Amino acid sequence: MYFTVLAARAPHRFLATVAWVFLIAAAPITAASPVIIDHTSVDQYQQIPDCWIEQVKNERMVAHYLGGSHARQMHNGLVLLEAQNPKYSADVNGNPGLFADENSLRDLRGRYTSQYNSWSDSGGADHYWRDDTAKQTLVSTIGQANTVLGYPVAVSLYGWSYHMCNPSYSTNELGHPFSDADLQNYLNAIAEFNGNSSINATKFAYHTSVTDCNTTYGPGMNRWNQMIRDEAAAKGGILFDQADIENWNNSNTSRYVVNNTIYLRHPDYAESVPPDTYPPGSLNTDHTNDALDIRKAKALWVLLARIAGWDGLSLGDFDLNCVVDSADFAGMPSCLTGPGGLCSEDCRVFDFDGDSDVDLEDVAEFLLAASMAAP
Repeated sequence: MYFTVLAARAPHRFLATVAWVFLIAAAPITAASPVIIDHTSVDQYQQIPDCWIEQVKNERMVAHYLGGSHARQMHNGLVLLEAQNPKYSADVNGNPGLFADENSLRDLRGRYTSQYNSWSDSGGADHYWRDDTAKQTLVSTIGQANTVLGYPVAVSLYGWSYHMCNPSYSTNELGHPFSDADLQNYLNAIAEFNGNSSINATKFAYHTSVTDCNTTYGPGMNRWNQMIRDEAAAKGGILFDQADIENWNNSNTSRYVVNNTIYLRHPDYAESVPPDTYPPGSLNTDHTNDALDIRKAKALWVLLARIAGWDGLSLGDFDLNCVVDSADFAGMPSCLTGPGGLCSEDCRVFDFDGDSDVDLEDVAEFLLAASMAAP
């Protein structure tokens, strides 16, 4: 109560007080939590401040998304989402040299073959993580893309197909049914890429599997997906949880089967459920419909905004201009509740510790955030 009254009646004393509090009470900076992109991110994309959307476009941030037919869901989704709302402009191409000279999110769907100095529109495990040759192809792809672009690809993801839930597909792709050893090869590859100084200006995200499987192979798929989640958490990395996104529909209802022990893709996303269109320039069938394509595109926008600098909550950014500064601080006194209070929805940007109030601890965290943001 004292703090709130002081802010209202004596703003200069308030500023002096919080500065003193900052010196004695600011908590140490802790390690960043993993960035998790899952079904909640699909709704969160509507909360991305326009300034972060513009930053993604103005910086022409590139997401490298390599895979087979299932990966087309992301590529098609970005085109469909832009058709719904031009604010989310995206340029989808298999060759970084062919991106249009305009500000947009850039989706690179290709791989580079150094032997022929050429780009191909898609790729598989043998171009990303399966063995040393695959990993070298990926390193070459990212290195060449960075050279052509003149700046680093922001993030690279491997788009799974039926590897984990169809032994026939895996045998055709890998030479044998998918196994724990294959998953470990994938996890090791992501760790190696992130530790490779020649390309680690690019972030390499952990990515769970597609889930349009049957109950026979669902348990294995579920277990391997959880191993991917656990590794991302252990490494403090980026997780793009495609499996979770597929499990929930647009009404936020999930699909579990066999006594709620196996999660599979929600039936709303069956390819037979309309609409199922192919945007101009898209690559034929992608095993689902527009609804899931667009969900994945929304999630990718959230990921790119997070990489650009958005914290997912806009903490401290009261005026939502992507900068935490004195202009935001001016809005803080009216939001103070003291310990145990309940702040308004508009004031949640000052609730740094997530306990629903705005108090001295939040003030200290705000000043720390503002000091880190200062040039």
